[in-house]
Amino acid sequence: MLSRIFSPLADIPPLSPLTFAVTPEAPEIPYGGELALNVEIGGPLGDGDQVWLITRGPGGEHRAACFREGAHSFAQRLENVVEPVEFCFAAGRARSHWHRVDVLLQPKIAMATAEITPPEYARLPARQFVVGEGGLDGLRQSEVRLAVTSNRPPYGYRAWIFGGPALDQEIAAAEAERLSDKQVAFRWKIEGEARIEIAIEDLRGTANAEPYTLRQRVTPDQPPAVQITEPSGFALATPRSVVPLSGYAEDDLALAKVDLVRSVVGFRDRPHGMGPDAPDRRLEFSQKLDLAALGSAPGEVIELYLEARDLNPALTGVASSEIARIQVISEDRYAAMVRQRTTLREFLLRYEALDARIQEFSEAVEALKEAAEAGDETATEKALAEAQEAHQRAADLFGRIADDFPAFELEKKQVESAKGIAEEFKGHGEALGDIAEGRKAAAVAAAEILEKLGRSQQQVREQRAEAESVGAAARLMEVALKFGALAREQADAARRLERFSGPNPERNPGLLRALGEAEAKLAANATALLAELAEKAAALPEGFAELAGSAKAFARRFDEFGIREDLRKAAGFAENEDGTQAHQFAKVALEKLEQLLGGPAGGGQGEPGDPFAAMCQGRMEFGMPDGAGDGIGETLSQMLQALAGRTGGGQGSGMGGMGMGLGMGAGGGDGSDGYAMGGNTPLNIPIFGPDRLSLDGAGPGSRAGGNPDAAGGGSGRRGPGAGRAGESETIDAAAAGAEPEDRGAFTLEDVPEKYRDAVKRYFAADGE
Repeated sequence: MLSRIFSPLADIPPLSPLTFAVTPEAPEIPYGGELALNVEIGGPLGDGDQVWLITRGPGGEHRAACFREGAHSFAQRLENVVEPVEFCFAAGRARSHWHRVDVLLQPKIAMATAEITPPEYARLPARQFVVGEGGLDGLRQSEVRLAVTSNRPPYGYRAWIFGGPALDQEIAAAEAERLSDKQVAFRWKIEGEARIEIAIEDLRGTANAEPYTLRQRVTPDQPPAVQITEPSGFALATPRSVVPLSGYAEDDLALAKVDLVRSVVGFRDRPHGMGPDAPDRRLEFSQKLDLAALGSAPGEVIELYLEARDLNPALTGVASSEIARIQVISEDRYAAMVRQRTTLREFLLRYEALDARIQEFSEAVEALKEAAEAGDETATEKALAEAQEAHQRAADLFGRIADDFPAFELEKKQVESAKGIAEEFKGHGEALGDIAEGRKAAAVAAAEILEKLGRSQQQVREQRAEAESVGAAARLMEVALKFGALAREQADAARRLERFSGPNPERNPGLLRALGEAEAKLAANATALLAELAEKAAALPEGFAELAGSAKAFARRFDEFGIREDLRKAAGFAENEDGTQAHQFAKVALEKLEQLLGGPAGGGQGEPGDPFAAMCQGRMEFGMPDGAGDGIGETLSQMLQALAGRTGGGQGSGMGGMGMGLGMGAGGGDGSDGYAMGGNTPLNIPIFGPDRLSLDGAGPGSRAGGNPDAAGGGSGRRGPGAGRAGESETIDAAAAGAEPEDRGAFTLEDVPEKYRDAVKRYFAADGE
């Protein structure tokens, strides 16, 4: 009572038997936060009496019912407190003292900016950004400077760096410094993936409600990417070849050093510095590898690879390219590959083209002489211009042939004579120049040119005649090898039909009929081959009388043996599903073929004395014509070897058909070195060697017209001499006086009516 008298304005609760114990008595709450308030009431409080929490502030007074937590314990919460308030607990007319709630103004990070400085070796500028608009990522050893701005002056601040697999292990604390009244900066270096937590406190020690969290990521410093683009993988080259080399190295930051490492298998590597002179992101190179300067020899394998290193001081940025290998082969081996891919048409066109060019020049000079003798100055001037143009075309071609790589033995003589004629053409050019300058009378100079030109022209025509005799024999070789292929086809067919005969034959009518159709196809092929044989044998020059007689005797015996009839019977029995008889007649046909060829189908040696039968199995056993020039026999042997390699060389060719359109460039492969070199090979191995001129002809297999199977000029990168002829290298076959190449055409009247449709379908795929 006395306190009420002496302190009438004091907060004195009404007299009551109830006592109130409030916790907390002087609470503090962060701005906008919440707080749980509790009270223990002592005295006679009934079970049904309601306890209230009363708050008062600028907005007035409010009361909220409390929750009972025990017999005398009650609780209520204050939420979203943004200004100071007072509270008390009340029960009936009794209440507690009024308690003040102080609101703590909590600091918050309003903005953060980052500056990431890459390590010096990266040679990259610093990156500045507002956090949220850019990621906190960088190379290892990059320096991070993070500036945070608080809504209240910070008096306590710290940044923790957490790492480990789960980013929950405290690694270190970042360096910190105050920048201004409300701004603090933290510094650290990126060492790996991390989680950054930043906490700040104000003057009263109030901390930000939740730590400011950032995720740090490491940008990997990738090793350089290096590649040798040429040669790619594997290539073949002759010892005197100049092989183009090219490649590149690039790095995401900068290259420090790039080496081209070269070695011969069995010897130590030799690096050759390629640059760069100053750090750069990409380095490209293109140079020539002169195998002659290296002293390369056939059989060696040269290995090349690029090795690059970037500027990373940890020395982790080192990379090497795949190894490119160059196998050195002899020029004889290269020549065999060129022969493998040179068409007979192209072989002949070299001679026809020279003859056509020199004839063209001769006619132009003759026209010049006639115009000069007639005294017609206008006609003489025109004829002189035409003669100069014809001279240029002829001189270019003779010069190219003189520098060309002779693949066949006969071509060596052509190259040597072309060198001499090319020298003579220099004199012809000077003579035409004398006419143009008026230093010599046109009629006199033209007569002198014609006199000298006659000897050269005779030499060219003699060589062309030799080449044409070789071509006639080679065409018969093609036919002979087709008969060998026919025998191998029949051996395969007889073997497959064997399963349908005997005591337990296989029951597969569909396959049996298919094999019967193959037998019918072989019979039709045999008919076509006999017609082609007769034609090609008749076209042989007189000097090959022995070979022509052998071919005609072979055709006669083929008919006498009744091989085609046996094949047809085998086909008929197969059609009627009689596998035993079908196999029997197929076997008889095979035995007759082997007897006719002088050995087992597939490459037997047979008996000597039958030149055509020997050719069927890839052997040349016929004599050369009397007075045959040097190189004819060797050239024919080379052609037979190339053709035999492409047609199977005595190996079984399967049931896929004979390939009646065989030519000198028909694909396939030599096979002796393990790398098929035909036009259809999937390997397509680059080969580097002496240039091989390509001439465009009208017949099948001309290279410059786009046939990939024929030889060409240039570096030979897509096969022996596989470059494309330039405009000045091409010559039309008709202009050269050549006839289109005959691929063994025959009339359907030669084929039994029953098999004509099969023959039509067979040759439709070959364009005939």
